[in-house]
Amino acid sequence: MKYSLKIFVLFLITVIITDCNDHETSIMKINVSAKSVADNFSSIISSYEVVPLDNNPEAYFRFSHKIISDENVWFFCNPNDAKVIAFNDKGKFLYTIVKKGRGPGEVNYINDFSYNPSEKTVTIYERSKAKKYLLNGSFIGEYDLGFIPTKVTSFVNNQFIIEKHLPTGDPISDFEIRLVDKNLHTIDNRLPQMNYEYFGSSLYGQLSRCQTNKDYAYYFSLSGDTIFHITNGRIFPAYLLSYDKDIFIQQVITESNPGMDPYEKKDIYEQIYYFENEENCFVFFQYNKEPFCLIFNIKTNQTSLFKNAIYPVFIKENHVITLINSLQLEELINIEIDPNRNKCVNPVLLDSLITNGLNDFQVILKLKLNLN
Repeated sequence: MKYSLKIFVLFLITVIITDCNDHETSIMKINVSAKSVADNFSSIISSYEVVPLDNNPEAYFRFSHKIISDENVWFFCNPNDAKVIAFNDKGKFLYTIVKKGRGPGEVNYINDFSYNPSEKTVTIYERSKAKKYLLNGSFIGEYDLGFIPTKVTSFVNNQFIIEKHLPTGDPISDFEIRLVDKNLHTIDNRLPQMNYEYFGSSLYGQLSRCQTNKDYAYYFSLSGDTIFHITNGRIFPAYLLSYDKDIFIQQVITESNPGMDPYEKKDIYEQIYYFENEENCFVFFQYNKEPFCLIFNIKTNQTSLFKNAIYPVFIKENHVITLINSLQLEELINIEIDPNRNKCVNPVLLDSLITNGLNDFQVILKLKLNLN
């Protein structure tokens, strides 16, 4: 009996170890290099659509640090004016959800915002305060998080993915990424934060490092080398990005060495963005001021590299979504996307936008990729 029990315990330990190791050994390695280029990124753009946004005074913005798309509504966060603006999928201005101020329901600063599609509500994160609104701008209420998040992403089952980029000494919240429930109780976390003595500038790239992809989410780590998947209450490493160049500058700052200009070192990959869909991983980066896109097919393990890539806001299925100012539209279309002007699905509108390109407004570009 004792012998049988010992065999069972050994078997159980083996199963546990095997299960843990499977998660680590199943990490897929993706090599990133700008050495071999197949073609221009425009060669895989099969068609595209231009969607100009209304530029009336209330809808106007110069920069959005986050864009959320849900069915036929687009949400843009303008951090300079501390407001979230909503447009429909044709670019028509709908409403401003929150306005700048210090009164009830107003905000003076926005860390981030999230959208809950099941509740049809928007939550604004102002430092440690979470303020919830209906889509018509009606203020529902607020509560104190107890910490200051950098980014927040709504997830399935009223869960949230919280990014935090700077440590504050809080043992509960000081993780680079956490999955929490609606009461902010931690379900899983990864990458505990530490106070470093060195200055790390450098991993220039996307602001929103967490993206949702149907029933799961993925997170591009601040170190730039690991992609985590979030599903079924777990956060686990899925892909490892291996670069043949440095991707950030790291240096110790002392009284005698106050630090150098971060642009002094040129031989690095910069402006690194990561996205994925059901079949492909996309790594956008810049080398010697030239933009590239590396596409890794998950099913075939094949890698393709393209130059003159367009930096996206997000990728949905096989559509690259990006936002551009009208002043840059003509140059981008003529040089990078469609020199012959034969791929646009609404060419009359495109010609009109280019003719009036001196006006200052934002344009959404929806680029459909042909990756077969």
